[in-house]
Amino acid sequence: MNTMKALYKIHADFCKFMANEKRIEILFLLGDHEMCVDELSSAMEIKI
Repeated sequence: MNTMKALYKIHADFCKFMANEKRIEILFLLGDHEMCVDELSSAMEIKI
């Protein structure tokens, strides 16, 4: 596989990974400041 095709594959895999709304929400929450799991779950209103 050439270099560009490998890059396209990595990009596609990353996009699949990020295609989850909860993962994006976590990134936005952690972008503000560090949070532990309990804080994340509380901010996201989910049970752990």
